[in-house]
Amino acid sequence: MDLALLAALVLVAYLVGSIPVSYILTRWTTGVELQKVGTKNVGIANTFQHAPCWVGYISVLTDVLKVFTVLLAAQYWLGLGRDELYVLLAALIIGNVFPVFLRFRGSKARTITMWGLLWLAPLATAVLLVLWGFLFFVTKNSRIGVGVALAASPLLLFIVEGSWLIFGLAMALVVLLATQNREQRDDFKYAGVGR
Repeated sequence: MDLALLAALVLVAYLVGSIPVSYILTRWTTGVELQKVGTKNVGIANTFQHAPCWVGYISVLTDVLKVFTVLLAAQYWLGLGRDELYVLLAALIIGNVFPVFLRFRGSKARTITMWGLLWLAPLATAVLLVLWGFLFFVTKNSRIGVGVALAASPLLLFIVEGSWLIFGLAMALVVLLATQNREQRDDFKYAGVGR
């Protein structure tokens, strides 16, 4: 693959991931700035707390469309391989966490990460979701489930994909996403889920 083309695709994926649909729709429909209410997270969980439900559903749909549009186009139209697709997913995630359009203060990228991994590694994603769900059910603490699932993801993806590049990207994303999963930004805790 031509490195210049891959760099251009990474930039496009980052910019697509940076589009803050939940922030835009919440601001448009309610006048509320998500960065100033609730968990101060511009993600979907905070959107459901401070905007009409349809805004939350459209936000979920657009995050799913971001992932599928970028990955489908890259895989089927451009013929990119697995490693390149994971690089593009990483760019989408980074764009979602550090969106240029919101001064690099975005969401925790749970939705984009989950749907991207579901597309690229459905079996590994199913295992991670079951692990998260089990731990959430047992502990009633979303952070524990997310933390353990995040920690397990690089090894599980390496077992499934057999690529050191994917393992390295997963390790880097674990560190990035773990910093976004701080106590004061725990959407589930804020919403009273698990109490």
